[in-house]
Amino acid sequence: MNDILRVENMTMCFGGLVAVNDVSFQMEKRTIHSLIGPNGAGKTTIISMMNGTLPVPGGKVFFDGEDVTNKPTYVIAKKGMGRTFQNIKLFDSMTVEENLLMGATYLYEYDSFLKFLITPKRQRRLDRQAREIAGEIMNDFNIYHMKNERVGKLAYGHKKIVELARTVISRPKLILLDEPAAGLNPTERQEFIGIIRNVFESGIDFFIIEHNMDVIMNLSDRITVINFGEKIAEGTPEEIRNNDLVIEAYLGDRFKKERGQASC
Repeated sequence: MNDILRVENMTMCFGGLVAVNDVSFQMEKRTIHSLIGPNGAGKTTIISMMNGTLPVPGGKVFFDGEDVTNKPTYVIAKKGMGRTFQNIKLFDSMTVEENLLMGATYLYEYDSFLKFLITPKRQRRLDRQAREIAGEIMNDFNIYHMKNERVGKLAYGHKKIVELARTVISRPKLILLDEPAAGLNPTERQEFIGIIRNVFESGIDFFIIEHNMDVIMNLSDRITVINFGEKIAEGTPEEIRNNDLVIEAYLGDRFKKERGQASC
């Protein structure tokens, strides 16, 4: 199979309210797939169920050909699914480098506390290796000059970049991005788009939730659209841009005008 992610008949209710209603889609490997829809449509609920942050009371989630439905988040992460959050999840009192090192714990996966104590040379070697990997990623993300700065003092846009860098260092196959461009100005958004493209070219796929249509239309190979918890459309950016149901439910009159101008 060529899909890295597949969701089948996903359903979630909160206190009698249907938040996600029988949603199905699949994402092919080596693509950037986006999920869009109005506020409250159920987008964050869907990716939270996909990566184990929320339970899956109805439906199935398959990642890289394996059923990961209702598996713990750390198990799904070890299989290669990373995630960033709408509300940035960083350690503000730690430096940029220290935050990235938190994502390199796979280097110590088979080390017990006792092994840590009795193999000091090995631990120093692993520490050097982790710092070298972090340094390479900080260089790639153009944040190496911030390595010793406390994350809590960084500008919002730089925090977004650090969070993505920390996810990348964990060597994921797929990264779920929850509104990565929210709060960024147009210049910062363009910088972030460039970073995502570079990471994608390195071999990591992306599943993106985003409201900024310039980000979605510039990055996506395929887009799924939901409204009131239900899938209403799926297709290429051009197909979604010209879908009357999507325009009415989400994109609005601006896209009607743009479409009209483009067809003249």
